[in-house]
Amino acid sequence: MSQNRILPLLVSIAACSVAVASDCPTPPVSTVATATCLAEAYVSKGLNSALQMDYQAEELKDYWLVTYSPRDTNVRGGGGKLRIEKLSGRVTFVEGYR
Repeated sequence: MSQNRILPLLVSIAACSVAVASDCPTPPVSTVATATCLAEAYVSKGLNSALQMDYQAEELKDYWLVTYSPRDTNVRGGGGKLRIEKLSGRVTFVEGYR
């Protein structure tokens, strides 16, 4: 793929992620609802929208640890853990489950 095609692709991906995350409250992340919203936005970027997920957030000293898993018990894998910084709202993938 040429550079002329890659740049517009990256710009559109960035715009989509900002649009999804813009529905969530701005940092600092001080509630379970805000942490879950950011986790949902992050997970929805890479998953089929038909797959429903459950989220559980645990508050730690400087960040939230959000665990997500498919609601349907017949679905194999698709879950994982995300670290969400309290001050910045930055989401980091920690681990995934297959």
